[in-house]
Amino acid sequence: MLIKAPAKINLTLRVLSKRPDGYHEISSLMRAIRLFDEVEIALVGGVGETPGSLDLRVRTDMPGVPEGPGNLAYRAAELMLGMHPGHYNHINISIKKNIPMAAGLAGGSADAAAVLLGLSGELAPGAGLADIASWGAELGMDIPFCVYACAAANPALGYTGVGAMLAGGAGELLTPADAQGKAYVVLVKPQLEVSTKQIYELHDIRKGSAYVSDNDLEAPCAEAWPTVAGLLRAMKMICAEEGADGVKVQLSGSGPTVFAYFPCEPFDGGYEAMVGAARKVCERARLAFPGMFVRLTETI
Repeated sequence: MLIKAPAKINLTLRVLSKRPDGYHEISSLMRAIRLFDEVEIALVGGVGETPGSLDLRVRTDMPGVPEGPGNLAYRAAELMLGMHPGHYNHINISIKKNIPMAAGLAGGSADAAAVLLGLSGELAPGAGLADIASWGAELGMDIPFCVYACAAANPALGYTGVGAMLAGGAGELLTPADAQGKAYVVLVKPQLEVSTKQIYELHDIRKGSAYVSDNDLEAPCAEAWPTVAGLLRAMKMICAEEGADGVKVQLSGSGPTVFAYFPCEPFDGGYEAMVGAARKVCERARLAFPGMFVRLTETI
């Protein structure tokens, strides 16, 4: 089976407090976008197979992506097989990576969500999305949202997914967001890999300042990496010069990806004006940031 695993952006991200388990309480509006990894799952054997040594293989086309237990997709398959022993001892997972690594776009979590959904259809056909999301929370707090987003991107799987949700707790408490209109998104990722753990640590020790953003992790990331600060300034300038100075330009998650978010509402010309402005900003970004990952996409 082939499943599309969508990336996500955080339109808002408030960090509320640190919990005893090491996670942080957050409040975040998350949106899925049409930037997909492609996860192919091949099951060898059949239900009722005699339990034996697990032959689980994960392969990707992106150098540096772990292919063993360091990969969330591997751990998701391991989790499902542990919950349902004696089923499909041999599983091959191939991932075509289009979502950059360590980008604040939840690529690894999206891959894990795709595996959970795909294997649930085979091993736990009675499970609902809430069940599958709760299993994903055992592996990572972005995975529950990615389960719903992945379901929305793959209606053939038979679930009713959601592409926009409010996340609370450490990310695992999800509520469908109010109706969110379609939007285009310009993504720019510098050639940096930022550790989520490190950014949260910087946030915890950082003193307050006048820095204003709807993402509480933007300030510590921008202060620690001048490239990110410069990218945020440059994208805001490009948007203003292209008549889109009202759009949100912000860090996604813990970064370092910066996005410009183009909903229809601020544009007098409606949808066509919004799309035109987004395309112009993307073209400018490609010229301004050679060597960076630049992509125009849209919300799910």
